[in-house]
Amino acid sequence: MNFESLFQLDPRAWPLAVMMFLRIVSVLFFMPVFGDSTIPGRVRLLFALALSLCIWPVVENNINATRGFIQWSPLMLGLATLREVFFGYAVGFAAKLLIFAASIAANIVGVNMGFQTATLFTPQSGVQESAFSALKIWLVTIILL
Repeated sequence: MNFESLFQLDPRAWPLAVMMFLRIVSVLFFMPVFGDSTIPGRVRLLFALALSLCIWPVVENNINATRGFIQWSPLMLGLATLREVFFGYAVGFAAKLLIFAASIAANIVGVNMGFQTATLFTPQSGVQESAFSALKIWLVTIILL
């Protein structure tokens, strides 16, 4: 559980580390909480780098224990990059769908209960929503995290 293979520029370890970093970055850029425009891109990149460095020893041990590092061709590297970015987009999109579904459900319940009179501005969706809806959105966000 060391970073020697990563920091010694081992050519077998870097593609796997880059793929792991791409997956984490793409998830963070598309997630509802981290993907908002209020969080700067540099902060998201630094958080993804820190998270990647924390996860790297576990990933390296699992790869070494199962089958070792694989040889990367340019085509395989490109396809793996697209796969990791698409996976991050899919996870972030699914999380946004859950947030929007909770928002719609809370608005419907809020209208029926009479909570629609007081509205708040929510930066996630950029529209005016009821306090009941904002509470439900925050609850779903906490559950997702």
